[in-house]
Amino acid sequence: MKLAKLGSFAGWQSYKTMLGFLGFFFIALIWSSVAILIESEYQTSVKNIHRTNSNLVKSFEEHVRLTLIGADSQLKLLKKEVERENRVTPALLTLLDPELVNPAIIQSAVVDSNGNYLASQIMPPTEFRNVSAREYFQKHLGSASTDLLISKPLIGQSSGKPSIVLSRRLNNLEGSFRGVVFAALSIDYFNQFYRQMVSDDGSVITLTGTDGIILVRVENEKMQSGVDISRGALYQHVKNKPVESLLLISAVDSESRFMSYRVLPDYPLFVVVGVQKDQALVAYYHRRMIYILSAILVSVLIILAGYIIKLQREREMRTQQSLLESNEKYLKAYAVFPDSLLIARFQDGRYLEVNPGFTKTFGYSRQEVIGKTALEIGLWANSKEREPFIATLAEKGVILDYEAAGRTKSGEIRTIVQSAVLLELEGEQCILCVARDVTERRHEEEEIAEYRQGLETLVAKRTEELQYANKELEAFSYSVSHDLRAPLRAIHGFSTNLLEELGEKLTAEAVRDINRAQNAISNATPKRNRKIKWD
Repeated sequence: MKLAKLGSFAGWQSYKTMLGFLGFFFIALIWSSVAILIESEYQTSVKNIHRTNSNLVKSFEEHVRLTLIGADSQLKLLKKEVERENRVTPALLTLLDPELVNPAIIQSAVVDSNGNYLASQIMPPTEFRNVSAREYFQKHLGSASTDLLISKPLIGQSSGKPSIVLSRRLNNLEGSFRGVVFAALSIDYFNQFYRQMVSDDGSVITLTGTDGIILVRVENEKMQSGVDISRGALYQHVKNKPVESLLLISAVDSESRFMSYRVLPDYPLFVVVGVQKDQALVAYYHRRMIYILSAILVSVLIILAGYIIKLQREREMRTQQSLLESNEKYLKAYAVFPDSLLIARFQDGRYLEVNPGFTKTFGYSRQEVIGKTALEIGLWANSKEREPFIATLAEKGVILDYEAAGRTKSGEIRTIVQSAVLLELEGEQCILCVARDVTERRHEEEEIAEYRQGLETLVAKRTEELQYANKELEAFSYSVSHDLRAPLRAIHGFSTNLLEELGEKLTAEAVRDINRAQNAISNATPKRNRKIKWD
């Protein structure tokens, strides 16, 4: 026994070690898979964000390029007309007609070498007709280059609106400075267009000069311009690479954003599209949380399952130990159980085990019934009584106090009361049945019932005789009272006459005796005749 216990303990320790290793392995596998899946989801999300930003920035680049081409074309026509005619011509004024001018342009004008207006789309007031102090004018004055110049954001003198000035130098025939032709592009025009394309999830669009000065920046409902980002990380990338998508911290608001930018090939500008990192990754964060929670849940379930298996295994070991320890007690109790006890397969009804009580009740030995059915042995005196017994047991799983006729080995018919329940033994559905022989008790009950019936008959007979005797006695009493009434009436009458005629002559004691006699006569009369008139 001690060796068996030691072997079981060693096996249980090995089982626990293996169970713990498997649990750790599966949990590690789950979390590794989740980590790989999360990283893959992140990379996929980033690629999708960059792809979306790249597509948007291409569209914005094209819009800016077409706007600039349109404005610059007008400047070239104005420059050509002025340098050829050397004066304000009707053709020049036609080019400045507001109905023909690009809608992005809020002001187009030609100024002379002193900065005075020669012609304008909208002629400003007198005090604003000189632009010699403007930076773009000074640059053209100091440089012989006739290339397009794009200014920093500034406020128009006459319109009072923020704008970006595109300008070209005008030359005399000998090449000296003759003036400037310029077109002021409305920053609000870009602002309105970009707002249609930007969502409210932290997206931002920026038009910036290659000098690092922001011309237009639109984010939600906010618009900015004139901010210098030349020291920011984005500007360093722009100087090294004309097109790129990357994750950077904004130099404007220090927000971490996914950005895509493109440098315009023919102009000193670049366009940027950015989206706030956390806003762009909301869907990814949601999926990541689901993966993590799922991994936590599965890990907890694995740990819980391992713990349950451990408890179940320990319970099984305790149960097995208890079964081993109680096996001898069970066998003794099984052997001395006075009633018939049997175990049979439910599927075919073949007996698996019977106790000595069965042998005593039916007269069959254990070897004679094991492996056989009750029908084969002939235990059911009436086989039809077996059908409702089996049907009820199959439907409810239990049947109590089912009475039927049983046949012993000697052929004697006995009254048997059975109770049975379905249970599973070694993977098979079986019947555990307890049967008790109640033949003698039924005979005793029948005798008691017969005695009770005879007693009730005797009591009824005696009651009838008593009622008859009472009627006879009542009739006799009536006859006696009627026969005694006449002499008592006479005595009562004589005593009354005696009192009336000789009352004064009689002594008080005699009168008292006569009254006593009359009272005695009245009391001796039956109750129903006491009101008799004695005169």
